[in-house]
Amino acid sequence: EDIAQIGGAMPLPCDCRVAYCIRCWDRALAASVSACGCPKCPSCRVPMRVDFDPDEGCLRFSCAANLLEAEKDNWRRRLYEQARPLQIRLLQQHGEELAAARHAQTDRDASESSAGVVGAAAAPPEGGDAVGELLQDNGRCGDAGIAAPPLPKCICGSNLTRGSIQNRVIAFVCEGAPLPPPRSQLQALVNKPPIVCDVCARPVRTTHVWTCENGRRTVLHAAAYDVCELCFERHALGDGRSDNQETRSDDEEKDDDDDRDDDDFDDTVSSGGSDWGWGSWG
Repeated sequence: EDIAQIGGAMPLPCDCRVAYCIRCWDRALAASVSACGCPKCPSCRVPMRVDFDPDEGCLRFSCAANLLEAEKDNWRRRLYEQARPLQIRLLQQHGEELAAARHAQTDRDASESSAGVVGAAAAPPEGGDAVGELLQDNGRCGDAGIAAPPLPKCICGSNLTRGSIQNRVIAFVCEGAPLPPPRSQLQALVNKPPIVCDVCARPVRTTHVWTCENGRRTVLHAAAYDVCELCFERHALGDGRSDNQETRSDDEEKDDDDDRDDDDFDDTVSSGGSDWGWGSWG
């Protein structure tokens, strides 16, 4: 592939003269994080420091002072905190798109009603699922010929997709596992998922979660990227939908406090997963 046609070679922070497009460079650093815990140049192996510029919406790269500094760098916490304001803005923008699509559908329904055209009403989702109801309405927009809004965007530019927490846990466990864990251990993980929302930094305790399609293939979120339903409702749907948020028990709030520290949480997941061979969360 001609590198000039995909944005040209990016300026490297090290002395390497190898030409990388930004996509290949990003993926190489993400692979380095997964392999050794810190981003390194794929050619000269110099450790890198990665920052996110929220104003420009892009990554910034520089050479770390030394390997020790790079290994001690809590890259995940720093990068995710730097990117959090942009992710919240993206959710808010998606909420505006959702509202526009619903208003268009409402106007069309009113027009058809005045013309004597009666359409079949969609059955509401079970359990008072506010997000599920909204997605169902968006599907009706597409059926009616009204352009449905696109999926919400992740900070990396890929889409966030909604899935059950059970499927997310299975995908997480199987990312590096040669064999799936016993059913009892898998069920324990489903009951208390080792998934952290990267907006509110709390363990996910909702039945569904929004996950970036890009997975671990960017150094911006080399440990994947998840947004819980509560944050999606809060930022995309607004405070007016807060009554539909799942309630949290005292025990769950205590669990959140216990798990709030990222390092302790990562150590717990890493030790729990070593028996299965799927390694560390971060």
